[in-house]
Amino acid sequence: MKKNRLLKVFGVISLILALVAMCVVGCAKPAPSPAPAPAPAPAPAPAPAPAPAPPPPVKIGAALDLTGFVSIFGEGGKRAYDLRAEQANYEVAGRPIEIIYEDAGSVSDKALDVVRKLVEVDKVDVIFAPVLSSQWWVLQPYTDDVGMLMFAPWERYDFRGWTEPRLDIGFRTGTQITYPLGTYLYEELGVTSISTIAYEEESGYMMIGGLCDSFTRAGGKVVKQQWLPFGVVDYGPFFLTMGEADALILELWGTDQLAVIRQFFEFGYDKKMKLVLASTNNCRNVDLPELGDMMLGVHGSSSYEWTIDTPANREFVATWKAKYGREPDMIDYLPWGLMDVYLKAVEATGGDTTPTVVRDAIIGHSFESPAGTITFVGAGYGVRNIFIAECQKVEGKLAWQVVKTYYAVQDAGYYTKAAAEKFVTP
Repeated sequence: MKKNRLLKVFGVISLILALVAMCVVGCAKPAPSPAPAPAPAPAPAPAPAPAPAPPPPVKIGAALDLTGFVSIFGEGGKRAYDLRAEQANYEVAGRPIEIIYEDAGSVSDKALDVVRKLVEVDKVDVIFAPVLSSQWWVLQPYTDDVGMLMFAPWERYDFRGWTEPRLDIGFRTGTQITYPLGTYLYEELGVTSISTIAYEEESGYMMIGGLCDSFTRAGGKVVKQQWLPFGVVDYGPFFLTMGEADALILELWGTDQLAVIRQFFEFGYDKKMKLVLASTNNCRNVDLPELGDMMLGVHGSSSYEWTIDTPANREFVATWKAKYGREPDMIDYLPWGLMDVYLKAVEATGGDTTPTVVRDAIIGHSFESPAGTITFVGAGYGVRNIFIAECQKVEGKLAWQVVKTYYAVQDAGYYTKAAAEKFVTP
């Protein structure tokens, strides 16, 4: 009995120990699981590529006569350059266009000063030259020396028959515009004798020389040549000594141009002889209303008139008139045309404005314009159409109406004062 009781106690103790053991095992904290490996840090994002530098501007240095006695040319030039740049959205070949204007003041020394500034300070890519021959003579040696391309919207004055391309280009030459006029006077108008009055300077010699050359070759006679200084007020003495002739040829411009024409009619010389302008620019379309109907029937030579009846010119005239409220004159078209050729050349080079590269994109190439095709030759000027115009009523107002076109006219040669005077009949 006692033995059985011990067995029961032992069994109970064993059961309790087993339960305690199970509790200890069941309640023990589980062994910690190994910590997961940290995720690798993300690779840094590549730095953004730097924005490409903006292309440098095409810098055009425009030396214009904005003051002085030929300021009308400077004013026309600025209008023209602004319009053509605006038409291009001030961009060419992906580069912005920047025009830096300087006033050459109708003076040679000032022209050189402002061109030096444009080249050496502003670092321009090209010089658009002012109008006077005396300015050209001062500028041309400097631009040649520094290797700068100089483009003249008017005549180039140093043409002496050289054929190798240089870094100065003229949109036309002086003899181009007047040589056909001499032939026209004799063959079309029946003029057999002429007297001339022009400024005593390079462009006067060249334009009168070319006209007298062709006129005498056709069979005409030159009675008298007179050379005037700038700033003449009373032209009576020159009219008195011009001799007996069928026509008087005038080559005067700037602030003097209307005064001499008015005095010609006031003194009654129109009853004795015909008035002919070596260039219609001597009395622009915008000036004709001031002189009135006395100008009807006057002839002149031209490299541009708004009356040229072609689609290209009608578009140009409409664009100009929309911006400036009137038709363009020659002094407006020529600088516009020069800017047009320069921008087309830069476009052709892919934006390379190196002077020799741009020159080579102009010389030997043809360009379409409102005045027809212009082909630049090795002598550094554009072979172009020349027009003979007569003052008529056009669309109810006075205008230079084109009456004859001479196509692809070349330069006729270089005329000094002595060379021009050789055509005077002894």
